[in-house]
Amino acid sequence: MVKGTSIQLWDTPLRMVAIFDISEIVEKDKMIDFLSNYDFLTGLYNRKYFLEFIQEVFPYYSTHSLYGALFFIDIDNFREINEIRGYEVGDLLLKEIAKRLKTTVRKESLIARVGGDEFLLFCDLKEKDREKVRIFSSSFAGRLKKELEKLYVIDDQEINITISIGIALIEPNLDIALLLRQADIALYNAKENRKSRIIFFNSKYFKTLKEKSKIKEKIKEGLKNDQFFLAFQKKVRLENQTPVVVGYEALVRWELNGQIIPPDKFIPIAEENGLIIEIGSYILQKVCSYLQKYNEKISVNISPKQFEDDLFVKRVINIINKYNINPNNLIFEITENILLENIDEAISKIKQLKNIGISFSIDDFGTGFSSFEYLKTLPLAELKIDKIFVKNVVDNSNDYAIVEAITKIGHIFDLKVVAEGVETREQLQILEEIGVDIFQGFYFGRPEIH
Repeated sequence: MVKGTSIQLWDTPLRMVAIFDISEIVEKDKMIDFLSNYDFLTGLYNRKYFLEFIQEVFPYYSTHSLYGALFFIDIDNFREINEIRGYEVGDLLLKEIAKRLKTTVRKESLIARVGGDEFLLFCDLKEKDREKVRIFSSSFAGRLKKELEKLYVIDDQEINITISIGIALIEPNLDIALLLRQADIALYNAKENRKSRIIFFNSKYFKTLKEKSKIKEKIKEGLKNDQFFLAFQKKVRLENQTPVVVGYEALVRWELNGQIIPPDKFIPIAEENGLIIEIGSYILQKVCSYLQKYNEKISVNISPKQFEDDLFVKRVINIINKYNINPNNLIFEITENILLENIDEAISKIKQLKNIGISFSIDDFGTGFSSFEYLKTLPLAELKIDKIFVKNVVDNSNDYAIVEAITKIGHIFDLKVVAEGVETREQLQILEEIGVDIFQGFYFGRPEIH
């Protein structure tokens, strides 16, 4: 850049010229402009530009009653790639994915990186026929997924990935915020449970999600307002054909607006969003409060999320100390699936709590991936036979054989065997003949509220 000015020197007019090198400033301005519209790592458009672009084209879709599609793309388990392979490899992988996206999408489409491992793809189809858009989107998403999931070789490392895609259709009179939300919900649906799926936005799923969200908020209120309470189901053994109570299982109940909400309506939702940890602590405190007054053996169900929590052991010990109860009166019921997640960590937690006096029971034995290895390794006290095997034990030879086998296995490892779901005298007689030690079920009465 050149700047000049006129001056007088000893009555002589002169022109003074200054030359500035502003290449660095120009480069900075270019960089600022680039960063305002593009993702620095991949070179794709960023979220800001993507939203501005959609806001410009959206009115045209509404005015002319046209349809298009919005894809929300996510790399499954990308965090693990960063943690195991390193963040540098993760960044290089994102660059390669961006390259494949650029070469695969149509010219009329717009692709942006909007999060760590998330991309938005706007398919600017301008199509009158909604069904055609849906068919195209399904077919193209399949091709795109196949292309993005081909093997990557980065720094001599072979990397396989899977992709989840949520699709929302752009429709006349649909606002941008709702469109983005629909694509996000479709992606959430795609990643739920199995991941690696292509899912269109579904209004029924959206309704279910809203219901879950409402229940989540009500659970929070319920915990705050002490709406949860316990019912105790008897655990009995037979002495000369006479039932003798040897303990109880604590079952959580929730009273909302004068109605009792069944556990299967709120426990899975609490498990999904992590509230089960708070509910679990709440239940344990209620049980410990009960044990301050009564010298009974109480079984408490421990959820997978609760058990996996890093602070699980510390929370339990703190609650026991707070209520100053005898830990020998507590039995924690866990499922086999908990043990499969991380057997070494499970053994460590069980042994720590066993050392202070808490016993452990394997709940629903036979319904998961049963392994003799953990029966041999873990300091367990009980095996509980699931009620699905007890229900038809009188008439079904397969169920009879399963119950008999579980009972023998339990006794080999010196464990008490408990049968759940006993409802008839015939079931009780058969189970006793097989050698089951302890029985639970409506035959001995409904759970008692305390």
